[in-house]
Amino acid sequence: MPVAVSAQSITTMVGNVAKVIIIVAGIIVVVLWVVTGVLFLAAQGAPEKLTKAKSALIGAIIGTVIVILAYTGTTIVNIFSNALFQGV
Repeated sequence: MPVAVSAQSITTMVGNVAKVIIIVAGIIVVVLWVVTGVLFLAAQGAPEKLTKAKSALIGAIIGTVIVILAYTGTTIVNIFSNALFQGV
């Protein structure tokens, strides 16, 4: 006997998976910020260590922007999918 799967349950499942991925990515970004801070503190003015810390800072900023955009995108998709599949 086949199991009936509605479009709303699929969108809910995909939304839940996206939330978990965003939470994990957010945790990784926070760890990146902490590591970047430690790198800056450990550099103590050494140019080569400061270069490494600056590149880590750029990576942390880019990661933060990606996580924010991913969260915004999934929120927008969730709003539209709920509106589209309201009666399904």
